Amino acid sequence: MEPSRRSLSVVVVVVVVVLLLMSTNVARVQAEQWCDYPSRTYKGVCFWSFSCAKACRNEASPQRPGHNYEGGVCRGSPWGKCFCKEPCSKASAATVPDEAHLGDATRAHD
Repeated sequence: MEPSRRSLSVVVVVVVVVLLLMSTNVARVQAEQWCDYPSRTYKGVCFWSFSCAKACRNEASPQRPGHNYEGGVCRGSPWGKCFCKEPCSKASAATVPDEAHLGDATRAHD
């Protein structure tokens, strides 16, 4: 019993859809890489990441003015330090200099 053209077409369509869904998930995972920055406000040895994350959520991100970090984690052993986390895509987009803006700023000081 040979498969009909119709059933073969359905299988091909299903495989293509599954591959497309998988590729979008891979792109989303790659886009959500996290950047870590040492906390400027957490005091003491960092043992519990939840306390570090709480401090970081209340700490302003210099990479994204007007925004706080999205979390934090303790790193290092035996004396851990608190590192604040935010998506690298948000941090790098905010730190790219705007050439037109820089030009205006340099002219203002002339």
